[in-house]
Amino acid sequence: MSTTLERDVALGYAQGDGIRMGIVLEAQQGMVSRGADITWLSQYAHEREILFGPLTGIEVLSIRMEGSVVIIECAFSVCLVTRTLEQVLNKRHGLVKEMGNNIVLEVPAAMQGTGINADTVGDIAAELEQELAVKVLHSEATAFNDDSHFVHAVQMMMKLKHEAVGAKRVLTEMQKLDPGVLVCHAAAVVARLGQEDMAIEMLARLPKGDLAHICKECLFQKMLADEEPQVRAATARVLSHLDTNVLADWAPSLMPLLCDPSESVECSVLDTLSNMAPADLVEYEDSFFAQMADAAYPGLVRALCAKVLSKLDDQAQLDRYAPYAVRIAVEFAEDRSENGSRIRGAARELVCRSPSALLHAFADNDPDVRYSALNILGNLDVCARGLSHSPWLDGLAERLRVEPDYSVRKAAVEAFNDAIRAEPAAVEPHIGSVIQCLEDGRDEVRKETASFLRRLSPKQVEQHLPFIISSLASTTTMVRVEGLAAIRTLALQHRHSLEARVCHLLKDDEEVVRVQAAEVLRSWFETVPLSARLERAGLFLLLLTSN
Repeated sequence: MSTTLERDVALGYAQGDGIRMGIVLEAQQGMVSRGADITWLSQYAHEREILFGPLTGIEVLSIRMEGSVVIIECAFSVCLVTRTLEQVLNKRHGLVKEMGNNIVLEVPAAMQGTGINADTVGDIAAELEQELAVKVLHSEATAFNDDSHFVHAVQMMMKLKHEAVGAKRVLTEMQKLDPGVLVCHAAAVVARLGQEDMAIEMLARLPKGDLAHICKECLFQKMLADEEPQVRAATARVLSHLDTNVLADWAPSLMPLLCDPSESVECSVLDTLSNMAPADLVEYEDSFFAQMADAAYPGLVRALCAKVLSKLDDQAQLDRYAPYAVRIAVEFAEDRSENGSRIRGAARELVCRSPSALLHAFADNDPDVRYSALNILGNLDVCARGLSHSPWLDGLAERLRVEPDYSVRKAAVEAFNDAIRAEPAAVEPHIGSVIQCLEDGRDEVRKETASFLRRLSPKQVEQHLPFIISSLASTTTMVRVEGLAAIRTLALQHRHSLEARVCHLLKDDEEVVRVQAAEVLRSWFETVPLSARLERAGLFLLLLTSN
């Protein structure tokens, strides 16, 4: 509002025209209710202009006439909360600063009920305050008027708050508590389920009895129905650490979650139920089987159902369910992702409990099924389960003789490679069947069979020497190399008839074969008496020449 100290100037502006009257507001300035004298910067300094800020209150005291002008005597009340220009420019900075102060004040409340001592809470608050000062509030006040800078500042403050009082920091501090204190404040850990896996790990380390009590007191029944799938999944995972007899009491609450819309919840529940005692699983096996056999469910869910069913003791039921697990493994045989690997591993759990299912898979009309049975199941894990003592090795050897698909033959040899590492004695009767694959029509199969030669003992090499000698003429480089390596440990009586053949390989087109042949001859000569070396000087010179 513009005013003047000069009465004549005001009356000059307010003179009436004889028809309309002029109006002048007249007021006295006080110590507080004062305007700003702008005479020093006005183009019309003689007017002695005084400016009052917005929201100035005007109270009418009296009215009088002076000629044709109405004089209204007033009292001005200046708005004392009007911001200065500096305050307006720094408004966003003030908001950020106030927000930072509030965040620091929230630290004790966030740590309440955690058992973390007051000194540690104070240190966290001081650390947060320092971080805010360095990473957010260090900028010029006017910099926050830039939208991108303001947004970045708010986001940084929330990030620093999360780092200071988020689930990860709280749980990290709680891990330092004594076990007895942690049990008393377990509710704070439970409240953070679904936010950090650390919460699950901490609860899993508690004594089983305490954990069972916590699950009941903290209303895990309600948490299994939480609207957040992360909370439901985490709750199920915690229950997996209960004793089997206690876990059975939770089964009725877990089973409905097998139809949960979240796959992660379904998988967590199945992982938990797989820890139940076989006798307790029988009640629910039909549900697991129905889900495993339903292709509408995700592959991992079906595979985990197979894993749960593998815990049963009824062999007849295992033999009934296992073929479905084979089909799941076949379906995801080419999936090289982590998820695919987990699916095959879970399906294998059930198939490994049913040797008959494995034998049927070996003879299946679908080569993909045969390949899956060999490539996925024929490994060290299978052998460790004792299946190398069952008829499955006989079925594996039969596959080598009659299998038309080279990828299946290769997988069969790979399975024997794994089996001979685990239980050499069990593979002994089938070594001849495997070595015959050195003459297979496919290079891939011959290479895999060459790897099998490395596993043979010197005695086994002698028993199957004709096949190994014929491998030295193979067109596959790796077969010739592994054949040479196999005969290196032969007894003296077998070497003489092979020296000429080995010397011939010193002229092989492949350097790796020539090097291996030289190594074989060198090792033989090192074990021969000096007199025998002289008798065979020509051959010895040939060896030197090859080097």
